[in-house]
Amino acid sequence: PWPAAGPSPAGGPPSAGVVRLFSATGRLLALAKPTPDGAGLHPFLVLA
Repeated sequence: PWPAAGPSPAGGPPSAGVVRLFSATGRLLALAKPTPDGAGLHPFLVLA
């Protein structure tokens, strides 16, 4: 129901707000979730 990349739409469940962070070459670097206040991102799985 949510886009594969980028934060979930406003009002969406926090669990659906996973953001994928990619390098310039397209390699997956990390997964992050928006902070509770929505002001930033909190990485929870860093691959690089």
